[in-house]
Amino acid sequence: MAPTIDEKATGFFVTNYIINMDRRPGNSAGYRMDDNLSNCMKAVGLAALASAAHAPELVQEAHKRYLSAIKLTNAALGSPVDVKKDSTLLAIMLLSVFETVTSGRQRSLSAWTNHINGAAAVIKVRGPEQLASIGGVRMFMQVTASLTVSCLEVGMALPEHILALNAQITRHADLSDPAWRYYETMMMLTNFRGHVRCGLISNPQEILARALEIDKAALAICANASCVYEYETVYTNADPGVIFAGYYHMYHDYMSASVWNGMRAIRLMLQEIIRDTLLKLHSSRPPFSTNEQYRAQYQASTNTLYQVQSNIIASVPQHLGYSPTKSTSGGVSGHSFPWSPFNSRVATPLHSLKSNSADPPMIRSLGGYGLPWAIYLAGSVDIATEPVQKWAIGTLQRIGRSMGIQQAIVLADKLNKKNTGV
Repeated sequence: MAPTIDEKATGFFVTNYIINMDRRPGNSAGYRMDDNLSNCMKAVGLAALASAAHAPELVQEAHKRYLSAIKLTNAALGSPVDVKKDSTLLAIMLLSVFETVTSGRQRSLSAWTNHINGAAAVIKVRGPEQLASIGGVRMFMQVTASLTVSCLEVGMALPEHILALNAQITRHADLSDPAWRYYETMMMLTNFRGHVRCGLISNPQEILARALEIDKAALAICANASCVYEYETVYTNADPGVIFAGYYHMYHDYMSASVWNGMRAIRLMLQEIIRDTLLKLHSSRPPFSTNEQYRAQYQASTNTLYQVQSNIIASVPQHLGYSPTKSTSGGVSGHSFPWSPFNSRVATPLHSLKSNSADPPMIRSLGGYGLPWAIYLAGSVDIATEPVQKWAIGTLQRIGRSMGIQQAIVLADKLNKKNTGV
């Protein structure tokens, strides 16, 4: 008997969006899903399958499952018991993934942001009890990682309850793990940028000192890491539309590439803050041009922006399927996701918590879609040349079309408007 549309959707989702899902004990194979979570999985699976199979008729079916999932999620949120369930939080996270896959130009990023904020609110209701298992901690960290992006977008610091809960999981963390270092540094940047935006930190010297301190932490993210975080630089003149400067990077796995680009995104934002602050000092009395240290820092930050931007650009071709043995674009055979061309490895930087079959499955939430944000930042910094801006917009559009990540197209439109001043 041929599989039903829901079976196809669920199978596609499990294959492509759940990490390390197998039949061994301790890998969430025994996790029982309720109707709410099941509908969310089907909605995401159908939306992604519609893109992979070039079947727009499946989009309507995906939205039906999505609307059903919204109703079930709202009902769960109204229940003092169900609101604390892992399945409810996981369902909200999947609703945000659905928006990443399907967000059209007319929807911007608001629906995605609403789901992330909703997940953060549920985190608060769940309280410290959720941190007793690795599944609960893992979901907390995934929600927080997405929340940092949302907060950075609007210039807000992280909510206090997120910071308080995060302080409790630090004792379980492997502080030398690059994934943990990136996670913590991203939180530091988010709070710092939010405090600068709202005026809690306004003294220019204090801004510079704190920005340089966080940049130092960012530089240390991959320092002395294992060999899996090393990458190779490949030089080629092939396809300059993708391989922008005649070279690109090859990473060991998707986790390594994501951590490196996460670090680079942090440094891009910090160096812009540093340069903006120095320019304000330039208009003060005496101007910064009379201070050799300030002038040297401005040049150093400018050089760092160019270097980090170039490294983000060089990281992209592998995501699109390039390798030393494959010199043409188009990704891997069949439908390609950003993580498709990479080896599979999952970093769980928590050393004192163990997995069990009751833990919810690990899904690709923001971790699967960090690449479009990194490309957007590379194209939006003020040192970006017109060729870089065009490359970034074109690459985001390509990712949106070929990988079904409509959020990338939203970011392409946002970048185009920013660069054209429309």
